[in-house]
Amino acid sequence: MRTTRYTKIFGLIIVAVVALISGIAVGKIFVSMSSVAPTVSGMATDYQDSANDIEALYKRSVNGAAVSSFNAVELYEIADYRLRHASAYYREMGGNVVANAMGINVNQVQSTYRWYKDGVFVTNKLSPSTNSMAPAVKLRVVYDSNAKTVRMNQTAEFNNTNLPITAVYDESKDDVYTEEQYLNKYYAQNGSPVIASLSEAVMPYIVSSLTCSQNTFDKTPKSNGDGTYSFTINMSDDHLNVAGMVYAKEINISAEVATFVRWKTLEMKVTIDSNFNFKEISYTEVYQMKHKSTGVLSTVTNKFVDKFTFDNVPSFEEVL
Repeated sequence: MRTTRYTKIFGLIIVAVVALISGIAVGKIFVSMSSVAPTVSGMATDYQDSANDIEALYKRSVNGAAVSSFNAVELYEIADYRLRHASAYYREMGGNVVANAMGINVNQVQSTYRWYKDGVFVTNKLSPSTNSMAPAVKLRVVYDSNAKTVRMNQTAEFNNTNLPITAVYDESKDDVYTEEQYLNKYYAQNGSPVIASLSEAVMPYIVSSLTCSQNTFDKTPKSNGDGTYSFTINMSDDHLNVAGMVYAKEINISAEVATFVRWKTLEMKVTIDSNFNFKEISYTEVYQMKHKSTGVLSTVTNKFVDKFTFDNVPSFEEVL
């Protein structure tokens, strides 16, 4: 398994270098230096470490291995594995969005709530508008993995426009899809969905030895002295365009007047507890969007803090 992992890393470096020089499609990555979005082919799973490798990391963690014996990528993969196998969780993300176009900054606050229990996932993303170039975001997605159905709503009335933002949706205006219909409409690239299930979109980025082969991550975590540990992961350019291939689709759904173009930089500061569970992630992410009617390119800088709860998770009715 290790040989395969290092082959992937070496392959990505060669692909990135050749693509930057030639500007043509090479392997799975196409790099364009224009305003056209880079295209990443294949599925998200193509860029993840193998299930066997990740499960081996998890088994080491539950069999007494010290947190300090893992690097940042391995710790993230363990925490991600635990999140995906949790019986329930609730997450609150709040922060600031700044879009810069032609020297003008548009500043908005945004709250995102994510909930899971009994096979049902809820995502609620809210951001009141401050400018016509950056309209309000009102997106709620309820995915029932048991029934394979998705309910999406983009009509809501804000009742609090400060952090944490809240709003009330008109449920009579839900759009209802089968999971297959939803993935084909919103998550397709080159004619096929980049994920096989919406449950794969639990975390925004693909973190693996491949996407992190720039080696811009902490080799050992920092102990915070309270039973928690912190580490940092950075990604940029081609590696980040691969890592964010799924998250870019979610951004496109909520950004109705603009289209996602490319990722630029990402810094994640991650805190886990002594059981290797996510506790908090601070994101600083930079990407470009293209306004659909004017064609104007904007650079968007997001600064969010995502807080995780695994106990005393609110009810389904409360998160709606």
